[in-house]
Amino acid sequence: MRSKRLSAVKRTLLRVKMGRKAGFVGAGVGATISATTMQLLNIAHYKFSVGQMSASVLAPAVILGIARAFRHGYVSMIPKALCDEIGSDGKYTASFCSEQQLREANDLTLPYYGVEAVPSDVVLQWQLRNPNAFVAITNQQRELCASFGIIGLRDECVGPHMRGQVVDSDLTAADVLPHGEAKMSRRLYISGVIVRDPGSLVGRRRAAVMIWVMLMYSKILYGLRTKRTLYAIAVSPDARRLLVKMGFVVCIHGSSRRDHCDLFTYDLTQESWRAIRERVGDLSPMCSLAFTRPDS
Repeated sequence: MRSKRLSAVKRTLLRVKMGRKAGFVGAGVGATISATTMQLLNIAHYKFSVGQMSASVLAPAVILGIARAFRHGYVSMIPKALCDEIGSDGKYTASFCSEQQLREANDLTLPYYGVEAVPSDVVLQWQLRNPNAFVAITNQQRELCASFGIIGLRDECVGPHMRGQVVDSDLTAADVLPHGEAKMSRRLYISGVIVRDPGSLVGRRRAAVMIWVMLMYSKILYGLRTKRTLYAIAVSPDARRLLVKMGFVVCIHGSSRRDHCDLFTYDLTQESWRAIRERVGDLSPMCSLAFTRPDS
C-alpha cells in the first residue's frame, strides 16, 4: 500500500515538473491578482501586517502555480508541435521544377542571398538551358516544401565562380551547361537549396527527404562511376551546419570571396554516396520520384 502511495506521489511530482513552465505563468498570475486585491483593500482602509500581506500574495500564487503545472504537465507529455505536425504533409513527390515552382522556390531564397540574389527571370533562363537542373519536392497537398538545383557550368566559369570572383548574380544562361554536357563535368554546383519552415518538426522531415532526393537525383541523372566534386555556398548558419553534417569541407573561406560566403566541397564517389545514404536511410516510403533518367 505504501509503495503505491509513493508511486502516486512520484507521478504527481513528475507531472508538476513537466508542466513547470505553465506553473510559473500561473504563479505570476496568482501573485498579481492577490497583490492587486490586497492593494485595493488597503485603499479601502483595511490594514494588514507585512506578514499577512506576504502570505496573502504567496499562498494563491503557489496554489495556482502548482495546479496549473499539474494540469499542463499531463498535456505536455506528448509535445503539441508533434501532435500538430506529424503526418501533416502526407507522402512527398519529387519532380523537375515547373516554371511556377521555380519562381516560388527562388523567391524563398531571396532573403538569404541579399544583394547577391538572382532574379527569378534569370534562374528561369538557366532552367531553359538545362530543364533537368532544378527539383521541387511537394507534399500531398501539392505545396512546395523544398527545392534544390544541381548545375554544371562552363569550364572557364567554374574556377572564378568557386573562388568568388564570379558570384551567382553574374551567371548568365550561356554559363550553364545543358544536361548532356553537364554529365561530362567533374564539378557540379548545388544551387538554390531551400526548405519551407526549416525550424519546425515538419521542416526537419522535409530537409531529410530533400537530402535523400538529392542522393537519388545524383545517382539517376549523373551516375556514380565518375568521381565528381560537388560544391555549394553556405549563405546562412543553418546551411553551413547542414553542409558540415553531410561531410562537406570548407574549400575557400568567405573572406576571399565577393559574396563573403564560405564555399564547401564534397567528393562524390560510390563510397561517399553510400556513406551519406546510410546516414539518411531509405526514405522511399515517404517520397516518390517523378523524374527519370534523361536521354541526353
